[in-house]
Amino acid sequence: MRGTAFLNLLRVCGQAMGIPIMATLWDRRLIFHEHFLTENNPSGKHFISTLMGHTILAKQIIYHAALLTFNEIFYIAAWGFLIVAGLLLLAKRVVFAEPDVRVRRALEELAEP
Repeated sequence: MRGTAFLNLLRVCGQAMGIPIMATLWDRRLIFHEHFLTENNPSGKHFISTLMGHTILAKQIIYHAALLTFNEIFYIAAWGFLIVAGLLLLAKRVVFAEPDVRVRRALEELAEP
């Protein structure tokens, strides 16, 4: 029972920390990609001269930076899940120390839905 409560605590803490970490990662990488895309911006030259053209270009840069950021975060999460899955496959199976079969099965059903 204590193990199940501990796993529940870890799940809640992971959710509470995961959202701010993802939001921070999103903001930082979005700014990075915006700067990357505007580094060689041709609008300073004679390519686009109107205010409307600059607005459209700015919106397109933000849009493509968001796509690059989403793609990057997706790959980071995918590699993270693959690493965790590999670690779980290599982990040793937990043997409960509870001698009573009924209690052990109830604990297994709580831990493995």
